Amino acid sequence: MVLVRGFLTFVVLLFVCGTATSAAADGLLPIDIRAKFGRSPKTNFHICRSDYLVLTGELWSNAADFVRDCLVKNKSARTLHVDLLGGEVATALKIAQALEEFGVDVVVDGRCYSACASFLLPAAKKVTILGGSIVGIHDIRYRYLDKNGKLVVLKQRDVDKLEAAVRARYRPVDDARRAFLRKYGRSEPLNQIYQRYLDRRPEFLWGKGDGSFLCPAYELWILNKAQLKAFGLRYANEPWAPESQQQVDRITRGYRETGRYFFGSEDSMNRQCTLAGFF
Repeated sequence: MVLVRGFLTFVVLLFVCGTATSAAADGLLPIDIRAKFGRSPKTNFHICRSDYLVLTGELWSNAADFVRDCLVKNKSARTLHVDLLGGEVATALKIAQALEEFGVDVVVDGRCYSACASFLLPAAKKVTILGGSIVGIHDIRYRYLDKNGKLVVLKQRDVDKLEAAVRARYRPVDDARRAFLRKYGRSEPLNQIYQRYLDRRPEFLWGKGDGSFLCPAYELWILNKAQLKAFGLRYANEPWAPESQQQVDRITRGYRETGRYFFGSEDSMNRQCTLAGFF
């Protein structure tokens, strides 16, 4: 049973450990992994080298122990390269704690969605977003597997509907999430705007059709440069960000992603699935 904030997939884990003189020489950075194994690999790569770490795919429970163990054993490994689609909230919080404790920089090389954007980036000593990379957030909902293995999606405020066993696990995770937000002075305003958009969809569509034109079903909100700068991160240099919806679509197609992603201002998102959005 897992509480995740992101996409649910079944993956195989590949662990690579050892030493190296430089990240580029290894050919094991996210850009190299995409070239060798496909631009959207199903495998989660956890790579530990003497001077850097790599996480790709999704964050599951073993990723936190892997990161901490690598940082403890390699005093020069203080840069984490990521191409992440999201993952468990609890795992992301543990990794964020390790990043802050050891003073680790994070380099976004590809994607940083969901839990990666919400927790890993704020905890980083410095953040670098490479050209062509995208950062995406969504609402504050939790996905978990019930006792029958069925995926259940609940809003944060619907915690009382959770099974007792899951509720007991959920509350500490949510308490830790709230403590993290207080510590970094973050209120998740974009996530809340996104959540209100999702809440409007069923009523706007009267429960009929997919609303692909009148009320699009977006999976993520890709952040522009202004939103990234307002995200409260410590950047190593000027963050890269796409400049248009068309550019976002080209980038995500390049990653072989089929989801529909929103790109735009807070006002534009607030107008989605409203009559005001047509005028």
